[in-house]
Amino acid sequence: EIVLDPWTCVPKKNEKYAKEAVELKMNNRAGTSLSPDFKRFPNVEVLWVNNNRLQSFTHLDTNFRIQHVYVQDNCLVSLTGLHALKFLRTLLAAGNQLRNLQKQIDVLCKFAFLTKLDLSGNPCSEEPDYRLRVLYHLPQLELHDRQAVKDSELTQANLVVPNLDEVSKPKPQWDPKPQGLLKNMS
Repeated sequence: EIVLDPWTCVPKKNEKYAKEAVELKMNNRAGTSLSPDFKRFPNVEVLWVNNNRLQSFTHLDTNFRIQHVYVQDNCLVSLTGLHALKFLRTLLAAGNQLRNLQKQIDVLCKFAFLTKLDLSGNPCSEEPDYRLRVLYHLPQLELHDRQAVKDSELTQANLVVPNLDEVSKPKPQWDPKPQGLLKNMS
């Protein structure tokens, strides 16, 4: 395991430098996890962890000030560890292993300030109607997968996606022998 340590981003290992740090660059380090010491860096707003081997986000529970996360080209299978980042504006997570688009959308819907999102190169981006689904659930996006969001796309998403959701719901099972009906007839 290779831990991405925020202390490597400051000139001296002391609380003053940790508290003053607003940007952490830990890209290209083959990191597989984040250090628990992230809690000592409460004012970080920008996190660069692209080109590592992260599978998930951990230890960011107290880093609610993070607004921009660059996590391209990792091994992410989940976005759930980002839940504390209430002010997230940018999430560039292209080239990971994110599957199940609805699961990712359920996490992303909690980020009211998110305006830039890149999930290209993930298995979830290959799902049917991917772009329309994302835009329907995240209408505040201005840039999605490196393309500007157009009003016409939002309109189309609002027309198409509710019908897709209705079609994809499982149909109720039909019981050929309704129990209550037979009892009443005898």
